[in-house]
Amino acid sequence: MACPDTTDNIVNNDLNTTESTALDNIQDSHLLDLSFDSEVNDLVELSYVKGSNLYIHLKKPTIGIVIATIMPQFSSFRKEIERQLKDKDVNKQDIKKIINLIMLNHNIIYVDYNSDLTNDTNESNSSCANPIQADQSDLTDQQPKKVNVAECIHLHSGKVQVKGNIIGISEPCKVVSGIAKSCGCGNEFVDFDPPIFKLERDSGAQCGRCKNKIQYEINYQNAIIVQLQDNEKFNDIEKLTVILLNAHTENIRIGERVIIFGRIHIRPKFSKNLLIPMVFADSVEYENKDEIVLDNIAIDANKRFVNLIKIKGRSLIPALVDMVDKSIIGNSMVKEAVLYSLVSSGNDLYEIKEHKTRNRINVLLAGNPGLGKSSLLKKTISLVRNSRYESIQHSSGKSLTAIVSREDEQLFLRLGPIPIAKGSVCGLNEIGLLKPEEQNHLLDVMEEGEFTINKHGFNSRIQSPTTIIASTNLRNPNVPEWNAFSVGDVDTKGPLSPSHLPINKQLLDRFDLIVILKDNGDFEALKEYAKTKMKLQDTPIPSYDRFLQKYLEFARKMNPILTTESKKMIEEYYISLQITNPKRESRRTLDTIIRISKAVAKLNLKEIVESEDVVHATKFYNSILFNYDGSKANIPKDPIRLITDKVMELLKEDNEAHLFIDLVKKVCIENDYARSYILGSSLGRFEDSKLSIDKNKRVRKICDLLRIQEDIEVVNKSPIKIKYRQNRNIVGWSEGSVRSDGSEETMVIAKSSI
Repeated sequence: MACPDTTDNIVNNDLNTTESTALDNIQDSHLLDLSFDSEVNDLVELSYVKGSNLYIHLKKPTIGIVIATIMPQFSSFRKEIERQLKDKDVNKQDIKKIINLIMLNHNIIYVDYNSDLTNDTNESNSSCANPIQADQSDLTDQQPKKVNVAECIHLHSGKVQVKGNIIGISEPCKVVSGIAKSCGCGNEFVDFDPPIFKLERDSGAQCGRCKNKIQYEINYQNAIIVQLQDNEKFNDIEKLTVILLNAHTENIRIGERVIIFGRIHIRPKFSKNLLIPMVFADSVEYENKDEIVLDNIAIDANKRFVNLIKIKGRSLIPALVDMVDKSIIGNSMVKEAVLYSLVSSGNDLYEIKEHKTRNRINVLLAGNPGLGKSSLLKKTISLVRNSRYESIQHSSGKSLTAIVSREDEQLFLRLGPIPIAKGSVCGLNEIGLLKPEEQNHLLDVMEEGEFTINKHGFNSRIQSPTTIIASTNLRNPNVPEWNAFSVGDVDTKGPLSPSHLPINKQLLDRFDLIVILKDNGDFEALKEYAKTKMKLQDTPIPSYDRFLQKYLEFARKMNPILTTESKKMIEEYYISLQITNPKRESRRTLDTIIRISKAVAKLNLKEIVESEDVVHATKFYNSILFNYDGSKANIPKDPIRLITDKVMELLKEDNEAHLFIDLVKKVCIENDYARSYILGSSLGRFEDSKLSIDKNKRVRKICDLLRIQEDIEVVNKSPIKIKYRQNRNIVGWSEGSVRSDGSEETMVIAKSSI
């Protein structure tokens, strides 16, 4: 029996009208009574479906209400009911009885749930006496409207399907979904749909009829408030408040892209009187970041492009570089570095965990003002979906990563642009404006792909495998720090040093490629630049962005592996680099060379890093180093090709037949690089078993390559004895000339007619 004179003391004044209206409708046409059998009559007072929720009013062990959102997955729906029954101290046997009852009524529950989605909206509106009542009941009769965050904020009611990024999360809290009152007159149940955040009651209230003290049993639900933001339209003002309840409060993946199915209600902004739209979630679906859909047509187009470039005799990577931002003339080295960074971007946390190294290539673009660093940075960021661009002038290390703030008596963890762009790229313009202590916030992000935050009781590890491409102006090392940002007065003709970069040593070490943009004072180069620039004034600038987006998306999925020869070449180059540059202290250089080699293979759509990919990668890295500090290292040769050529030279000397093993042994004695490749170490002892074709696959590769040479004659098969044929041409590789930066030209495979 109701106690109307105490109702006003129960509900928060801000929500008084809305929730009392819900009370009046507890027996309307939208309610569904479930038929209970005799085994549960002593457990349950009443159970019904209202909207998208199942309500169970318990008699024992205490009076209470269980409210569970009907979910498409029955197993999740059942687990939520079991969890709430356990919270009400219902024993296991009684829980089984109630669950069995629900299973028997499965069709009834879900028929009503589905019919709510298809009922005509106008019919339900006719049963509502006022607009507040419509806000409570009409929502179940509408199809969810697909909207983004900005559109959802402008709605006032209705069912929605909204997509966005979780950029903020509150501390856990409780909401009130119902209250049971009992006195001498009987029991009264008050359901709050949606739940309310604050409940005021008079603990000493008496029933106006029986004069007995009213007993209250409040039904709570676990809740977490999250904030959604559109992924493409980054506007900090447009944030949508979403209330997650019960099962959806577990394992929230902040920074992830989600689809929220729920209902909009206009509510006060917690402790403030400002009314805002809130979405009370019925279900949450996590989805992968936006990806460009690659159908068979797009994949075939990429492969045809690769084949066409090869047919024309061009190199693939220069062709791709030429497509990047045609409005910026030249800067091929910068564009190539950015392409390697883009193709290596992605979630590499598994690789970090298993192999203790990342795949991402971080790039720093440095130079005097006016060289197009910011424009190129903006343009390249757009080639990979879900990427971000951030100007450092108005940022701090915390705002770039994550902050904990207090809003309306609630603590919120908010993510910055770097973790929001995880799995993609974050462009940081003018990173040198960050003070050293602020730059330290980026250390863990750039290397480990995650960071921790511990403030106001929030202790969280945030995953952020984000590739960083940053730009900065050079500074004059003779001017005090933080007043040293140049205005084009830094001479870039000679070698530079870390003192010319306003980046602290630890952060600088995490950039794989430091690309210096230099003023080209050469007269002919300036003349060509001006001529090209004037042509762009009269003709439309071609854009290959859409093709590059699809090509990079496909190339990023490649996971090339290093061959034995590739590993040996990288090892040889790294040793040469350390010997020629003894001041280079970082051990991360070896990992950088590996990453660039894999990026070259990815851009060539290869599953294997071949020797030619390592040659291209080391030549490019040589160019980067020479452009920065004037250093260089020897370009490694494919060990198989090296040994094959050496064997051919030995055969030419006397034109006699020789045992193949003796020839390989002699080459290894004379060349430590060949020896370490064949034996695994330059200190290995020569034994016939180690040079056996049957046991050493490296020796077998060399033998197979020699056999296909037209100039080689196999005199004896066991043991293999070979000799050189006169007047024949070699299938080999010509040595390239040396460029001004100290690196060799690309090896050319040449075969002439017999």
